[in-house]
Amino acid sequence: MILQPGQLAKFSREKYFKYIKPLGNGGTGDTFLFCDQTTDTLFAIKKYAPKGSNDTEDGYQRFVQEVKILFNLSHPNIVRVYNHYLYPEARLGYIQMEYINGIHINNYEVRDDREWNDIFIDIINAFRHLE
Repeated sequence: MILQPGQLAKFSREKYFKYIKPLGNGGTGDTFLFCDQTTDTLFAIKKYAPKGSNDTEDGYQRFVQEVKILFNLSHPNIVRVYNHYLYPEARLGYIQMEYINGIHINNYEVRDDREWNDIFIDIINAFRHLE
């Protein structure tokens, strides 16, 4: 098949990830750790799984907007998004993200004021980039 510019190409091969463990959850989704068996790479995958009154069409559209925004970001203080899988007919979706292995923020112990300042500056720079 010869493709013409603007023509859609469908890659229909299924991709499999090995489930490792849950990472966390929130009002609109649950995040899990998976391993890509081909590349032996760990990924955090967020599943759109709204809780209670968050399960609306508007909520799903906000998730799709999140995909669009995050997919185009590149900053050292923002996790990178590698892929997305959207199933609008089932109001379901997944975001495949960079996995950062580290300490949960609630358990992080800052050693001195300088370290607090460095962390604060990193956060401000990430928000500046988002803006």
